[in-house]
Amino acid sequence: EFGLLAFWTNRAVAIYMLFEGLHLFFSGRIAPLSMFPEWMAVIAHLFPFYATVGFPVDLLTGKLSDQWEAVVWGFSSQIIWALLLAFLFRWEWRQGLRKNAAVGG
Repeated sequence: EFGLLAFWTNRAVAIYMLFEGLHLFFSGRIAPLSMFPEWMAVIAHLFPFYATVGFPVDLLTGKLSDQWEAVVWGFSSQIIWALLLAFLFRWEWRQGLRKNAAVGG
């Protein structure tokens, strides 16, 4: 996704670094989300951050063993984000090819 931003900007790496910084906090990689304020956990669950790292870790450590709804929500979230990002990738690729004017030699 972020590499395709290079069709429009030469700052794709900077945008990716911003995303990665957010990902460190909202996925639970810096510290467990339970240590942060509740509003931060809500934000983390709305975006793909928790679904990519925090949910699998919670699932494997048994933290969600008695929370069936959280497990269903976690897998559903992963599927929804995967589909959404796949469609975004496809759209971004097509738009980028229209804009691209590469010339070979």
